[in-house]
Amino acid sequence: MTRSELEAQIAAIDALLKENYRGRQYKQDLLSQRAVFQQSLDEIIIGHATHNIDQGFIDYNDVGTSSSPIALTVNTWTTITNDGAGAFTNKVYGPVGVSDLMNSSGEFEFSELPLGTAVLIRNDYTVVPAVNNTILDARYLLGTGAGEYALGSTVATLSHGSGQPYQFALNTSFLYMGDTNTRDNVGRFQLRTSYDATVTNAGSVIHVLGT
Repeated sequence: MTRSELEAQIAAIDALLKENYRGRQYKQDLLSQRAVFQQSLDEIIIGHATHNIDQGFIDYNDVGTSSSPIALTVNTWTTITNDGAGAFTNKVYGPVGVSDLMNSSGEFEFSELPLGTAVLIRNDYTVVPAVNNTILDARYLLGTGAGEYALGSTVATLSHGSGQPYQFALNTSFLYMGDTNTRDNVGRFQLRTSYDATVTNAGSVIHVLGT
């Protein structure tokens, strides 16, 4: 179980223990179950769990944009898609209890992670600008509605000529699940260029650091 699942089990047992009409033996059984859950939770908290419960990574390899690159229109934020259908998609080492960290549209899905969890993301993409000295910006769009917010920066000035491929595969981003707005809503990776360009997405690897 993940930390959040264990906490939910303990809270449910505590609620049952407050019900006075429960019999003595029933309460003893509940206390025994609670002790087991509490021990597992304590092991996670102090970092001595027998399994690396909240650690692991999933690598999502895109196929679609290799044959149909995404058009980047001048000064327009564009969401980068990832179908996860590539041969190099790797879910073998994902965190225990987490089925996915990205949906088929390439949006980040953090809802299975406990609050307090942090992730490292490394995106691998190639931009081909129509004009030399095109400025490339990137951002993560997180949250929803009035709580939506962006984390971004200028990545590079593409100054080695137009029509040339510029690969970006070594930059790593740090995000954390500090509230339900960030955790329970999809996140999007977006690019913007100062002139028209195209982008091919090789994929994204997402590493969960745990709590």
